[in-house]
Amino acid sequence: MFLKDTFKKYFDEKLIFIIFTILAMVYLSLKLLINGIGLIFLFYFFISLLTSLIFREACLSDEIYFEDKKKLNKNNILSYILSKNLFAIFLTSMLVILVFLLSFLLKYKLVGIKDFFDILILILATLASENIVLLFYNKPIFTEHPKSMIGDKYIGKGYIKSFLPSFFIDLLITLVFERSSLKYLFIMCYLISIIIFYIRVKNRGLYD
Repeated sequence: MFLKDTFKKYFDEKLIFIIFTILAMVYLSLKLLINGIGLIFLFYFFISLLTSLIFREACLSDEIYFEDKKKLNKNNILSYILSKNLFAIFLTSMLVILVFLLSFLLKYKLVGIKDFFDILILILATLASENIVLLFYNKPIFTEHPKSMIGDKYIGKGYIKSFLPSFFIDLLITLVFERSSLKYLFIMCYLISIIIFYIRVKNRGLYD
Protein backbone atom coordinates (compact mmCIF):
# COMPACT_ATOMS: atom_id res chain seq x y z
CA MET A 1 0.00 0.00 0.00
CA PHE A 2 2.63 2.55 1.09
CA LEU A 3 5.09 1.52 -1.63
CA LYS A 4 2.58 1.88 -4.45
CA ASP A 5 1.29 5.20 -3.12
CA THR A 6 4.81 6.56 -2.67
CA PHE A 7 5.78 5.70 -6.24
CA LYS A 8 2.56 7.20 -7.59
CA LYS A 9 2.78 10.42 -5.60
CA TYR A 10 6.50 10.87 -6.12
CA PHE A 11 6.43 10.41 -9.88
CA ASP A 12 3.08 12.11 -10.51
CA GLU A 13 4.14 15.28 -8.75
CA LYS A 14 7.81 15.48 -9.70
CA LEU A 15 8.38 13.55 -12.93
CA ILE A 16 10.16 16.29 -14.91
CA PHE A 17 12.19 17.36 -11.87
CA ILE A 18 13.19 13.72 -11.27
CA ILE A 19 14.32 13.23 -14.88
CA PHE A 20 16.59 16.29 -14.85
CA THR A 21 17.85 15.46 -11.36
CA ILE A 22 18.72 11.89 -12.36
CA LEU A 23 20.56 13.10 -15.47
CA ALA A 24 22.57 15.56 -13.38
CA MET A 25 23.31 12.96 -10.72
CA VAL A 26 24.35 10.36 -13.29
CA TYR A 27 26.77 12.85 -14.83
CA LEU A 28 28.23 13.85 -11.45
CA SER A 29 28.49 10.23 -10.27
CA LEU A 30 30.19 9.20 -13.50
CA LYS A 31 32.73 12.01 -13.17
CA LEU A 32 33.51 11.02 -9.58
CA LEU A 33 33.79 7.35 -10.48
CA ILE A 34 36.11 7.70 -13.45
CA ASN A 35 38.42 10.47 -12.23
CA GLY A 36 40.72 8.28 -10.20
CA ILE A 37 40.93 6.55 -6.86
CA GLY A 38 41.28 9.85 -5.04
CA LEU A 39 37.63 10.69 -5.72
CA ILE A 40 36.10 7.31 -4.88
CA PHE A 41 35.34 8.57 -1.35
CA LEU A 42 33.29 11.40 -2.84
CA PHE A 43 31.45 8.90 -5.03
CA TYR A 44 30.52 6.80 -1.99
CA PHE A 45 29.56 9.91 -0.02
CA PHE A 46 27.41 11.13 -2.90
CA ILE A 47 25.57 7.78 -3.03
CA SER A 48 25.00 7.88 0.73
CA LEU A 49 23.66 11.45 0.57
CA LEU A 50 21.44 10.56 -2.38
CA THR A 51 19.97 7.64 -0.43
CA SER A 52 19.21 9.91 2.52
CA LEU A 53 17.62 12.56 0.31
CA ILE A 54 15.39 10.07 -1.49
CA PHE A 55 14.35 8.39 1.77
CA ARG A 56 13.49 11.66 3.48
CA GLU A 57 11.59 12.89 0.43
CA ALA A 58 9.63 9.62 0.36
CA CYS A 59 8.73 10.01 4.04
CA LEU A 60 8.44 13.75 4.61
CA SER A 61 7.57 15.43 1.31
CA ASP A 62 4.29 17.23 2.01
CA GLU A 63 2.46 15.48 -0.86
CA ILE A 64 3.26 12.12 0.76
CA TYR A 65 3.54 12.98 4.46
CA PHE A 66 -0.10 13.89 5.13
CA GLU A 67 -1.45 10.88 3.23
CA ASP A 68 0.82 8.54 5.20
CA LYS A 69 -0.15 10.21 8.46
CA LYS A 70 -3.79 9.25 7.88
CA LYS A 71 -2.97 5.64 7.04
CA LEU A 72 -0.20 4.74 9.48
CA ASN A 73 -1.32 2.64 12.45
CA LYS A 74 0.04 -0.10 14.71
CA ASN A 75 -0.90 -2.80 12.21
CA ASN A 76 1.07 -1.47 9.24
CA ILE A 77 4.26 -0.05 10.78
CA LEU A 78 6.48 -2.67 9.14
CA SER A 79 4.76 -2.16 5.81
CA TYR A 80 5.39 1.59 6.11
CA ILE A 81 9.10 1.53 6.93
CA LEU A 82 9.95 -1.35 4.57
CA SER A 83 8.10 0.39 1.73
CA LYS A 84 10.06 3.61 2.25
CA ASN A 85 13.32 1.66 2.44
CA LEU A 86 12.54 -0.30 -0.73
CA PHE A 87 11.67 2.90 -2.56
CA ALA A 88 15.02 4.47 -1.65
CA ILE A 89 16.92 1.26 -2.47
CA PHE A 90 15.20 0.98 -5.85
CA LEU A 91 15.82 4.56 -7.01
CA THR A 92 19.40 4.73 -5.77
CA SER A 93 20.22 1.30 -7.21
CA MET A 94 18.81 2.27 -10.60
CA LEU A 95 21.02 5.33 -10.66
CA VAL A 96 24.09 3.30 -9.64
CA ILE A 97 23.36 0.68 -12.32
CA LEU A 98 23.01 3.44 -14.93
CA VAL A 99 26.32 4.99 -13.86
CA PHE A 100 28.09 1.62 -13.91
CA LEU A 101 26.61 0.79 -17.32
CA LEU A 102 27.71 4.11 -18.81
CA SER A 103 31.15 3.69 -17.29
CA PHE A 104 31.41 0.26 -18.91
CA LEU A 105 30.10 1.38 -22.31
CA LEU A 106 32.38 4.40 -22.39
CA LYS A 107 35.29 2.19 -21.27
CA TYR A 108 36.28 4.59 -18.52
CA LYS A 109 36.33 2.13 -15.66
CA LEU A 110 35.42 -1.53 -15.41
CA VAL A 111 33.01 -2.31 -12.59
CA GLY A 112 31.69 -5.68 -11.53
CA ILE A 113 28.91 -7.33 -9.56
CA LYS A 114 30.98 -7.05 -6.38
CA ASP A 115 31.17 -3.28 -6.78
CA PHE A 116 27.39 -3.09 -7.08
CA PHE A 117 26.82 -5.24 -3.99
CA ASP A 118 29.31 -3.12 -2.06
CA ILE A 119 27.24 -0.05 -2.96
CA LEU A 120 24.09 -1.90 -1.90
CA ILE A 121 25.65 -2.48 1.53
CA LEU A 122 26.43 1.24 1.71
CA ILE A 123 22.80 2.02 0.88
CA LEU A 124 21.61 -0.31 3.66
CA ALA A 125 24.04 1.28 6.13
CA THR A 126 22.69 4.71 5.21
CA LEU A 127 19.09 3.57 5.59
CA ALA A 128 19.91 2.05 8.99
CA SER A 129 20.78 5.54 10.19
CA GLU A 130 17.84 7.16 8.39
CA ASN A 131 15.35 4.81 10.04
CA ILE A 132 16.54 6.09 13.42
CA VAL A 133 16.89 9.74 12.39
CA LEU A 134 13.28 9.67 11.15
CA LEU A 135 12.10 8.96 14.70
CA PHE A 136 13.44 12.35 15.82
CA TYR A 137 13.26 14.50 12.67
CA ASN A 138 9.86 13.82 11.15
CA LYS A 139 8.35 17.20 10.32
CA PRO A 140 6.94 17.54 6.78
CA ILE A 141 9.03 19.10 4.01
CA PHE A 142 6.92 21.74 2.26
CA THR A 143 7.89 21.77 -1.40
CA GLU A 144 5.26 24.37 -2.27
CA HIS A 145 3.70 26.88 0.09
CA PRO A 146 2.04 30.30 -0.23
CA LYS A 147 4.70 32.97 0.28
CA SER A 148 2.33 34.93 2.50
CA MET A 149 2.44 32.06 4.97
CA ILE A 150 6.06 31.00 4.81
CA GLY A 151 9.04 32.31 2.87
CA ASP A 152 11.27 30.35 0.53
CA LYS A 153 14.30 31.20 2.66
CA TYR A 154 12.59 29.80 5.75
CA ILE A 155 11.72 26.60 3.92
CA GLY A 156 15.32 26.29 2.78
CA LYS A 157 16.72 26.85 6.27
CA GLY A 158 14.26 24.41 7.81
CA TYR A 159 15.12 21.74 5.26
CA ILE A 160 18.87 22.20 5.68
CA LYS A 161 18.57 22.13 9.48
CA SER A 162 16.56 18.89 9.41
CA PHE A 163 19.05 17.31 7.00
CA LEU A 164 22.21 18.17 8.97
CA PRO A 165 22.10 15.01 11.15
CA SER A 166 21.84 12.87 8.01
CA PHE A 167 24.71 14.76 6.36
CA PHE A 168 27.16 14.17 9.20
CA ILE A 169 26.07 10.57 9.77
CA ASP A 170 26.47 9.87 6.04
CA LEU A 171 29.96 11.35 6.19
CA LEU A 172 30.85 9.06 9.10
CA ILE A 173 29.32 6.01 7.39
CA THR A 174 31.30 6.72 4.22
CA LEU A 175 34.56 7.09 6.14
CA VAL A 176 34.00 3.75 7.89
CA PHE A 177 32.77 2.08 4.70
CA GLU A 178 35.79 3.14 2.66
CA ARG A 179 38.38 2.13 5.24
CA SER A 180 36.88 -1.00 6.79
CA SER A 181 35.27 -4.25 5.75
CA LEU A 182 32.20 -4.31 7.97
CA LYS A 183 29.57 -5.61 5.58
CA TYR A 184 27.96 -8.02 8.04
CA LEU A 185 27.93 -5.38 10.76
CA PHE A 186 26.19 -2.91 8.43
CA ILE A 187 23.55 -5.52 7.56
CA MET A 188 23.02 -6.26 11.26
CA CYS A 189 22.70 -2.55 12.03
CA TYR A 190 20.10 -2.24 9.28
CA LEU A 191 17.99 -5.08 10.71
CA ILE A 192 18.31 -3.65 14.22
CA SER A 193 17.18 -0.23 12.96
CA ILE A 194 14.00 -1.77 11.54
CA ILE A 195 13.29 -3.45 14.89
CA ILE A 196 13.94 -0.24 16.83
CA PHE A 197 11.72 1.75 14.47
CA TYR A 198 8.90 -0.79 14.82
CA ILE A 199 9.04 -0.91 18.63
CA ARG A 200 9.33 2.86 19.03
CA VAL A 201 6.50 3.71 16.64
CA LYS A 202 4.24 0.98 18.04
CA ASN A 203 4.70 2.31 21.57
CA ARG A 204 4.80 6.05 20.96
CA GLY A 205 3.74 6.71 17.38
CA LEU A 206 5.79 8.43 14.68
CA TYR A 207 4.18 11.83 14.25
CA ASP A 208 4.09 14.50 16.95
